[in-house]
Amino acid sequence: MFSEVFKRHDKDEADALFIVGTKTTTPSLSAVSSAPVKPWLFSRVLALLGLSFGLLTLLFLVFHSDKAVPGMVFIGSLAVPFSLAIMFF
Repeated sequence: MFSEVFKRHDKDEADALFIVGTKTTTPSLSAVSSAPVKPWLFSRVLALLGLSFGLLTLLFLVFHSDKAVPGMVFIGSLAVPFSLAIMFF
């Protein structure tokens, strides 16, 4: 399932994932592939949001900045649901 995660993908491939559902991109039922889906973009979104959360946590713990707490709450509550929405999309 995650074999495409560490492969190099360009911006055009990511754009092609989001340009779906139009008349030109929706295949007929006979042309739909039964191969498993490779959700590589979801893992990158999760990693980016996880890294952001980690940096905000570091900011809070090292510099005792109370202004980092709202960012931690927002990014922490957004990371998994947004990543899963990308995966199911």
